[in-house]
Amino acid sequence: MDTPESPDLTRTQVANLLAAQDEPCDASRVSYYPALEELAATVARSACWAQGEVFVYAKNAKRYIVMKQVAPSSCEMLVLSNVGYCDVISANRYGHDELVEALLGYMQS
Repeated sequence: MDTPESPDLTRTQVANLLAAQDEPCDASRVSYYPALEELAATVARSACWAQGEVFVYAKNAKRYIVMKQVAPSSCEMLVLSNVGYCDVISANRYGHDELVEALLGYMQS
C-alpha cells in the first residue's frame, strides 16, 4: 500500500527502529495510518498477512506504534512504540477496542 510518509516518523526512522531489533524493513511495504483505530482495524482484519508488512501510526514524533508482520502466513506482529520494544502479538485474536487499548498502553508505558 502506497501511503504518504509521516513527517513525525519517516520510513528511514521506521527502518532504523526495526533494525535495532534485528528486523529488516522494505520501505515499499511500510503503510501509514492517520488514526490508531484505523491501523488496528486493518491489522486485525486478516489472519494471514505477508511477512514483512509494516503498519505505522505516528501521533507525533514522541508517540507512535510500529507493527511488523514477523511470521509467515499469520498475524504475528512485532510491536514497537515510542518506549521501545513492546511485544509480539497475534493481532487478529484481539477485538478492535481491545487492540486499540493495548496499543495505546504500549505508547504510554
